[in-house]
Amino acid sequence: MTARSLGVLPTIAIAGPAHAPVAEVDRPVAAPASRPAPAQQSDLFAIVVHELRQPLTVMRGQLQLGQRQIGKDQTREREAMALAIAQVDRMDKLLTALLDAGTFVENGLDVRITTFDVLPVVTRAIARHEEGSARSINLRSPQTVRVGGDPERTAEILDNLLGNARKYSPANAPLDVSVAVFGTMAQISVSDHGVGVPVAERARLFTPFYRASTTRHIPGTGLGLHLSKRFAERQGGRLWLSASSPAGSTFTLELPLATTSPAHPGP
Repeated sequence: MTARSLGVLPTIAIAGPAHAPVAEVDRPVAAPASRPAPAQQSDLFAIVVHELRQPLTVMRGQLQLGQRQIGKDQTREREAMALAIAQVDRMDKLLTALLDAGTFVENGLDVRITTFDVLPVVTRAIARHEEGSARSINLRSPQTVRVGGDPERTAEILDNLLGNARKYSPANAPLDVSVAVFGTMAQISVSDHGVGVPVAERARLFTPFYRASTTRHIPGTGLGLHLSKRFAERQGGRLWLSASSPAGSTFTLELPLATTSPAHPGP
């Protein structure tokens, strides 16, 4: 299936098993409740900044797209507005949780393991990051791929990968997304035609607040990849830079298929 225009903070210790088994019903995987120490408060503030920045980025892109469609395509204009409103709802949900600091301390890095078809999650993420005729996002995938994980956290990871791919690529350069099955794992890859990551810097790419030398002139926090990697691992998967050159990069998210137990993350 091909679609055109469908879309670091210090490591926080989380109690409990590193990989939760796949289940047919939602099951919370939570960190223990405690009053945050000053260092933890700083970490939580960094998470909040990142979590609020991501929906704002999507909202900006969709509102700009809707603005370009005014008087041209009413259907696309309404779709862009609906996607922007959905991001407002996402921010409202986060801000509501922040009103109860204890709730956020407990749930800030939670995942809820369930079984779901990852394809709708991927296509909705693509839709959130499309830019009309200015950029195409091409998707290659099977019809259905059921995985064990958290659909909301998976969507956050994809938002970060697609947001980075857009930000670090030329304005009209296409993006490529693929979904494939390898053994007991599903892999979602996002490829761009951006600046790439120097070989000497790749080992530090997922560390808190680190930004590659090729991207430091572009605004960013250095939190997105770190948090995304943590969320992937909490789902029994992994996230890594699978290819990079001066012509672009590919990041791959791996999640366990729904019929298997989560695999141990690789390097």
